Amino acid sequence: MRTLALLALLAVPLAAHADWNLRTPAGLPVFKNEIRGTFEGRKGEDTFGRLSYGLGNGLSVAATSAGRDRFSGDLAYNYLVPFPDAAPGISVGVLDVADELAGRAFYLAVTMRYGNYDPGNQDVPTELTFGFLSRDGGRGFASFALPVSEKLWFRAEYDGQNPLGAIELRPVKELAVRGIVDRNGPSLGVGVRIQF
Repeated sequence: MRTLALLALLAVPLAAHADWNLRTPAGLPVFKNEIRGTFEGRKGEDTFGRLSYGLGNGLSVAATSAGRDRFSGDLAYNYLVPFPDAAPGISVGVLDVADELAGRAFYLAVTMRYGNYDPGNQDVPTELTFGFLSRDGGRGFASFALPVSEKLWFRAEYDGQNPLGAIELRPVKELAVRGIVDRNGPSLGVGVRIQF
């Protein structure tokens, strides 16, 4: 009964979700009528997935899966969209609202975008994110995304406990394929964006 009540509670107010870096939140919005999905898997371990739908005005609906029969809802609001070289994007939120997976946690994520005015990288901005997560007594996190071109990105992230890195290929704007390495070894990730 508790699970059913929590799902009903989430169905109405699950109204916001900001975008994510690899495994940490970012100060970036999911835009209106946009679906974003991410998936990460490693041989012999549970998979991880997140699905977000943008409602507009910085709000979206999101669900997270961490293996078979392990789901949670995350609430977030993108307060400010980043303006390259001038103003950061700011998002706040609550992870695992129903306290079903890793435990409820609050976060603040601030993302700066820096313009790369060079023909080599197609003017795709570099992203730098800093934030704070209240889980496990509180910890900071940081993420860096460096575009080599519109189709090739290098990413580095520290979630407050584990460093990781990734090479991201974007054959088309709507699809990202990631080779991710952390202290547990390599994993493969996929990201998809669909705009209606």
